[in-house]
Amino acid sequence: DPTEKYLELVEALKVSTKEISDLERIVANEIRDIEPEDEGAIEQIPTPVTVSPSESQPLKKTVTIKVESKGESTLKVTADGKTIFNGTIKKETQKTWEADKNITLEASNAGVILVTFKNQNPEPLGKLGENKKITYSLTNISHE
Repeated sequence: DPTEKYLELVEALKVSTKEISDLERIVANEIRDIEPEDEGAIEQIPTPVTVSPSESQPLKKTVTIKVESKGESTLKVTADGKTIFNGTIKKETQKTWEADKNITLEASNAGVILVTFKNQNPEPLGKLGENKKITYSLTNISHE
């Protein structure tokens, strides 16, 4: 009977909750019983050390582009001069690409390609039906 099974589960949950409470009370009492003078009872915790990268190796920054397609378009993606994607991107496709220096996007239907760069709000690469080529780098965005 489902009702009986439900009641059994509720009862088991009550028992488990009581056991946890009892265990918490026991642990709390044991912790209270430890005397601070008893150095063997207290474990020495090492002080955390912060390690910073050396000046000869600065933190590596990358160009990151997130693309979301709201329709179909051909798309060519070039990262640091190398083609990493060249094909048709379908509606509702999401892709993320990274490069050391720059990423160039070339689309045949730029209005359906939404681009997120530097964590800003997504913006269309261009207008619907427009052929567009844009290069993104750490310092700027250049329209070609």
